[in-house]
Amino acid sequence: MKRTVFLIIVMILSTLITSGQDTLSSSKKIQYYHAIDAGIEIGCFKGFSQYSTYPFGVTIHETHAIQFNPHFICGLDVGFEYANLDLYDMYTLSACLHFRYIILKNRKWSPFVMANLGAGGGFEGLKSKRPDYGLQNCNSVFVMKSALYLGIDHPYRPQKSLFFAVGYELDWGCFVFRIGTRL
Repeated sequence: MKRTVFLIIVMILSTLITSGQDTLSSSKKIQYYHAIDAGIEIGCFKGFSQYSTYPFGVTIHETHAIQFNPHFICGLDVGFEYANLDLYDMYTLSACLHFRYIILKNRKWSPFVMANLGAGGGFEGLKSKRPDYGLQNCNSVFVMKSALYLGIDHPYRPQKSLFFAVGYELDWGCFVFRIGTRL
């Protein structure tokens, strides 16, 4: 009896899963969007400018989204950010809602507007004057993430493209240059 019930549940679930996949793949309007990119942050880093003369940061992001039509993409952006300040090093992981609107589609260079809104957490540590001590006085940090970008997208194969974006992160008060590819 248990075996029969289990087989019926497996058959129903497999039917639902495969029918869902057929609907998405047969629809040309809704597509899966996956991208990975790296960036450089340059700016004042609000609240930390007194600690740093030349602040900069490095970011790595991965985006999983759904492209609802040829112009609008919405999904989740997960990223790692490192900020190097004179006295502090800061490491954060973030998860953001990702919105992208492609202004002109099917061009050699397609301009787009992108926005991220979310939160992140990590830690910051006071740099030691002695290199063998590493980070001291580590504190946890929580940050709200919000950023606006303008960029260009260059398709090199169907459903594959390279993109470059310049933006401003409202939470840190810094400019960001991101380059990436759609996978």
